[in-house]
Amino acid sequence: MKDIFNRRQRFSLRKYSFGVASVLLGTATLCCSYCTG
Repeated sequence: MKDIFNRRQRFSLRKYSFGVASVLLGTATLCCSYCTG
């Protein structure tokens, strides 16, 4: 039971970090296009 919980936690953490990276990338792209435009 504990192993399944650990695995799920690790997966959610990876998904969360991926989402944060995606948001950061989108914000950086928006800033760049706004500054140059």
